[in-house]
Amino acid sequence: MTSLRRFTVLLMFLAAALVLPAAATANTLLLTDYNLGNSNFVNNAAGGGGPFEAKTTGVALGVADFITFCIEYNEHFSYGGAYNFELSDSARNGGVGGGNPDPVSDATKWLYYEVVSGGYTSMYSAATGLALSNDVGANFQNAIWYLEEERTAFEIGGNSSAGYLLANYALANQNWNTLFALGNRVYAMNLTDAAGGRHQDQLAYTLELRTQDVPVPEPASLTLLGTGLFIAARRLRKKTVVNERVRAAIADPTV
Repeated sequence: MTSLRRFTVLLMFLAAALVLPAAATANTLLLTDYNLGNSNFVNNAAGGGGPFEAKTTGVALGVADFITFCIEYNEHFSYGGAYNFELSDSARNGGVGGGNPDPVSDATKWLYYEVVSGGYTSMYSAATGLALSNDVGANFQNAIWYLEEERTAFEIGGNSSAGYLLANYALANQNWNTLFALGNRVYAMNLTDAAGGRHQDQLAYTLELRTQDVPVPEPASLTLLGTGLFIAARRLRKKTVVNERVRAAIADPTV
């Protein structure tokens, strides 16, 4: 293989490496009872609800450990079980109310943001008239279930319950569009087991948009790459032609 051909093959491999996606990495989730040290989230909501502790691996959320809540009511998971997940804007394949998929409401996203950002410490009392206690997490779970049409007001304790008051405070005061514009993201983690069976979807937060796709180089970058490859190839070809002429002249001085 000539130098020109070897160089051309190398350039082709380099170009392909820039545009081909990396090998897919599985996103896994381990759910346990909440154990992150904040006493406000000690108690779980009745009916198998959160708060829970989520431990993730993979490209979607990275290696992370955070608080989460159920989105649906009538799906389940097992403590200590490893699940695969995808991030989306909607709960999938389950739920008492809503469609399939069922988009997560802006009020739910805002409530969850208040929890993960610590903003709940001031808004909780304003919304419920109650002091912080071990039941804060359970009340947020009930508020989320109510907003997602999974539980009725009666089922979460009535119109004077903390869950109901939190839900309505969120509906009246949420500013999710503003938070979204600043890069805040709340997703549904759509859980599946090893056999592909669906399980209880959970909430997840990121500060900026993160997807499972590897970004494709911008058109300007590809143009610059192509120009550089073209120039390098022409210079090498010119040098090769000159060298061939020199070798021919040495071999046959009459040429």
